[in-house]
Amino acid sequence: MNQTESGQSADIEMLARWRADIIPLWIAHHQSVARQPKRLAVPADPAAFMCKHASLYLQLRFAAIGQAWRVVGGNMRASNGENHSHWWLENDARRVDITASQFGYEDVLITDLDDDRYTRVEEYCRKDWWGGLRRTVKAWLQAIEPAAA
Repeated sequence: MNQTESGQSADIEMLARWRADIIPLWIAHHQSVARQPKRLAVPADPAAFMCKHASLYLQLRFAAIGQAWRVVGGNMRASNGENHSHWWLENDARRVDITASQFGYEDVLITDLDDDRYTRVEEYCRKDWWGGLRRTVKAWLQAIEPAAA
């Protein structure tokens, strides 16, 4: 990803396209979960509860273009000041988040690692959350872009 202002604008556009690609699949996922007993209704923001899915999805998309990013878990301070568990991507200099809209922010955030809205929780990062989730996200990638999966 680019460090220049024009480069960051291009990165935001790329991430916005990738986010737009996945939104219909988030909505379908929410609809299937909402049909299960004792589950929440479909949220108003399709990014809600999708941060793990989105982080893994982005990691795979970046890997397909030769970029290495880490999935990181922790907490995010929402625009109303509340803290929520959350997942995003990091490399050595940047943080990328395409689900921050659920907390009152832009659809796509690219920030420096010192952005204090995010707090990394090492325990989250060590857990193996990815078994079934990886299969789901790879199927989504195949549906979006067969060559990318």
